[in-house]
Amino acid sequence: MSKRYASNTTVSVAKTKGEIEQLLQRHGATGFGYICEEARAAIAFTIADPDLPGAGRIEVRTTLVLPDPNSDEFTLTPTGIVRHPDKIRALWETACRASWRALLLLIRAKLESVQAGITTIEEQFMSDVLLPSGETVGQTYEAQRHKLQSGDTPLMLTAGGAH
Repeated sequence: MSKRYASNTTVSVAKTKGEIEQLLQRHGATGFGYICEEARAAIAFTIADPDLPGAGRIEVRTTLVLPDPNSDEFTLTPTGIVRHPDKIRALWETACRASWRALLLLIRAKLESVQAGITTIEEQFMSDVLLPSGETVGQTYEAQRHKLQSGDTPLMLTAGGAH
């Protein structure tokens, strides 16, 4: 198995969230929110999109799937022995910190590529853009993807669907 990015980080999740928020603010984002559960977390924000008419803003929600604390990666040693609950928790927390660091890296790369003129805000955050339904573009696509695979035209691509 390949080594996870930032697998040895000691930077707390709270500090990483703060870094993400500061990074987004430097790039014009506002209206932050976080949702955290054991299995996933999400960060939501509004950011200016100069490509929209009137320099509009888009709402973004990026979901971070957190490691499963019950997976063998945490519960068992490499030789298959069950770990102590304290060790399981410590390994899981380290993996969660690494996941948040990877999210920071992803957001930084997206924003830097926009600032460098390589891409646009909309291109970088397209699947995470919130629709009026409360779902993201990516969630809407996933819900209809099987129609693409079967040859049907998904609702979101028809004249009456979302655009």
